[in-house]
Amino acid sequence: MDDFAFATRAELIADPVKVTDPAVAQSRDLSGEHTEVNFNFTLVEATDGGEEVRGKRARVKE
Repeated sequence: MDDFAFATRAELIADPVKVTDPAVAQSRDLSGEHTEVNFNFTLVEATDGGEEVRGKRARVKE
């Protein structure tokens, strides 16, 4: 089994869906077509405040 960085484990490969319905885009406060990806994972609570620091990167709608 390879690690996730190579996306060789089936459960780690996303199944993107192209969304073209303008009503769906509007309901999501988006301006048009977009790609939807569903992930199924569980977040665990941080045990240390330092674990909750947001890294600097571009973010949608910020």
